[in-house]
Amino acid sequence: MRLIVTADLHYEFGEYRERVEALAAEICRVGGDALVLAGDTFAHDLAIFARCLQLFEGFRGEKLVI
Repeated sequence: MRLIVTADLHYEFGEYRERVEALAAEICRVGGDALVLAGDTFAHDLAIFARCLQLFEGFRGEKLVI
């Protein structure tokens, strides 16, 4: 099983968005059996959280958010 785990994306901060977008693109490109987004993905704005999750739509495996 190939598991990809990432945490502390902090997508709500503008200075991290470009890096997170590049990371998400790479994760979707290389693929795996499951992706775990383990906490500190965003702060209080659910729209930002939704945008961050959309970055991983191309990942074909299971997706888990903790």
